[in-house]
Amino acid sequence: MARRLGDGLAALGLAPAFPVEANGVFVRLPETVHAGLQARGHGYYPFGDAADGLFRLMCSFDTRSEDVDRLLADVRELVAE
Repeated sequence: MARRLGDGLAALGLAPAFPVEANGVFVRLPETVHAGLQARGHGYYPFGDAADGLFRLMCSFDTRSEDVDRLLADVRELVAE
């Protein structure tokens, strides 16, 4: 699922900051996208200095493709705004 998430973000112009090798995706999010995702209830973690805008999005053994697709759909809408 992490690869699906990383590929989907890259297709939206938000390429992962590091190669996706396990269950985490590290990505820099514009503040408007971050705020919009938080307002829509998506949970993820800041990584490092908050001023860098780098976030860690984690997948687990029970992350469904629908979960990833919903987050990507929300990112798509927020990037287009």
